[in-house]
Parts: sequence; C-alpha cells; structure tokens
Amino acid sequence: MLLNEPDFRAFFNLPEGVWTDLAPSIRNPLEIATIVEKASRLMPEARFVTRDEIARTYEKLFSWREGLMVALWRLCAGFRDFRRREGKRAVGGGGTEIGVLKAIGWDTRDVISMKLWEGALVSLGAFLIGTLAAYLHVFVFGAGLIAPVLKGWSVIYPDFRLAPVIDGMQLSTLFLLTVLPYTAAVLVPIWRAASADPDQVMR
Repeated sequence: MLLNEPDFRAFFNLPEGVWTDLAPSIRNPLEIATIVEKASRLMPEARFVTRDEIARTYEKLFSWREGLMVALWRLCAGFRDFRRREGKRAVGGGGTEIGVLKAIGWDTRDVISMKLWEGALVSLGAFLIGTLAAYLHVFVFGAGLIAPVLKGWSVIYPDFRLAPVIDGMQLSTLFLLTVLPYTAAVLVPIWRAASADPDQVMR
C-alpha cells in the first residue's frame, strides 16, 4: 500500500518531526564507514544500512537463488527418472510378479485391482507424509529452507511466526494433482502385462 506522508502520519499516529527511515547522502564515500560507526555509537537502537551492503546482499541473494534453482532442477530431473523406474516396478518388476499371479489363477481384473490399490496406497502414503512434513517445516521449524527464497532480502524484514492454517481446498487440489495421476499412470502398463500370456509376461 502506497501512502503520501500526511496520510502515513495520520494512519500510524506519527507526529511531525519523527521519522522511521532516513536516507542521508554523503559526498565523500571514504567517510561512510566512519560516519556509520560514530552514528551507531550515538544511536545504538537504530540500524544503519549502506548502499554497498545492499548491493552485496542482493548479489549474494541472486547467486544463491540461481544455485538453488539449479539444484531444484536437478532434483526434479532425478525425481522424473525415479518415477520412470517406479512405474516399471509398479507393474511387478518387469512383469514377473504379474506373470506368476496369472499362472496361479488370478484373473486380469484381480491383478489390475490389486496393482491399483498398491499404487493408491503408495501415493496416498507419500501424500500424507509430505503434507505432515510440510506442516512441521513451515509452522514448527519456521520454514527455514524456503523462507529466504520467499522473503528475498530477508535480513531487512523483522522476524515473525506464521499462524498454523490448513486450507481444505489446497489439500484437495494437491491430492488430485498427486495421488490420482500416479494411480492412473500405472493402469495402462498393468493392463498390458495382465492381459498378456503369463509365460510371455515372465519372459
């Protein structure tokens, strides 16, 4: 929200002659450190931030965010490969398990039903564990991993604790985007393996 000075003073009941922030200009850049040191001794309750400190902080922040994005990209790529391997494993280790089940008399519908339940339980368990871990990370441990990314230059903001809030719509959306797609993704390979001849599947 952007306010002009009179409205700001009226809103926060700030009297004339009192300011929250000052931006002085110093002609000699070599004197900045000395002035800040002396001013800090005279006004220990105030906080002094120089233009160079802001520039260095932003530079470190953007470098850190760049590294974080690369790490997240690599993590997503690894997760994609893991899901591919899990998708192959979900149909029974290349079809051996399904072939054995078919050989001992299981019907195609029974195999598909069993594998769908297995995929649903795995994805539901992962969803519940992830939701609980996210809740603890944000509301118990203060979101130490993602707070610097969301806040930006976090050292300029005061510390605050988030109030625990659970949004049913958000949880439902996450559930629909995580559990159902994984469960549905195993349907086609399971159906192909379950519909084939048991001897051919095991080979």
